[in-house]
Amino acid sequence: MSAQKRSLHEAMEILDEETERGNVREGAQVRLAKSLKDAFEAGERTKREGVVEYLIEQLIDYPETICKTTEGLVHTMRCPKFLCRLVAAKEESMAEGKQIEMLWWKRLMRGLIEPDEAQDHDERDTRCDISDALDMVKHGRDALAHIENRLDEIPIQAKKLFPLGPPGSEEDHALPRRRDPDWPNVWNLLTIDPRFSAYLRCTFAWSRHDSARLKAFQRRWGWASDTDD
Repeated sequence: MSAQKRSLHEAMEILDEETERGNVREGAQVRLAKSLKDAFEAGERTKREGVVEYLIEQLIDYPETICKTTEGLVHTMRCPKFLCRLVAAKEESMAEGKQIEMLWWKRLMRGLIEPDEAQDHDERDTRCDISDALDMVKHGRDALAHIENRLDEIPIQAKKLFPLGPPGSEEDHALPRRRDPDWPNVWNLLTIDPRFSAYLRCTFAWSRHDSARLKAFQRRWGWASDTDD
């Protein structure tokens, strides 16, 4: 138990004792208890925000280190909102009129998607990496081209990394099956950004039937592509 949490616990015990002795009215006791709890949670939020700001400052200069963190911060650093906040901070750090250079994006994606330092990284882990990066589009940042550039650097067996499953399996794409060993599957990824279908079809060798499934799914979700024929 942290010192701050211990102090809150002791303060709550004293407040309860004083209430039992009749020194504090019940209504006041409820309000005071809530105020103590709110003060503690505000302190915790401030602490977390400080950590987040530190991480962003580090990643502005060393984006590839996003894969080097403690287990407790992995979820925070891979959250699409955090990633979008990082990109915005990087833009603000640039000289006026300058855009984020391609090399920075490459370094970020190398830290996000199948990082070289990762051990026991399997196909599902890589799909999770892709999912986190693709999800940035829902928060105002389109990283698709940078994701595709990163995938071009990785030796990929398409049918192993992106198995389509039997015909009709795309109908279950939206179901939240995080415990499924194949989650996220390719259909989950395409639900996030259907444009990813064009990259898959143009980059890897599919049967005519599988290519048609990918194209149909993209069209079904309302995205047209210049590569459609």
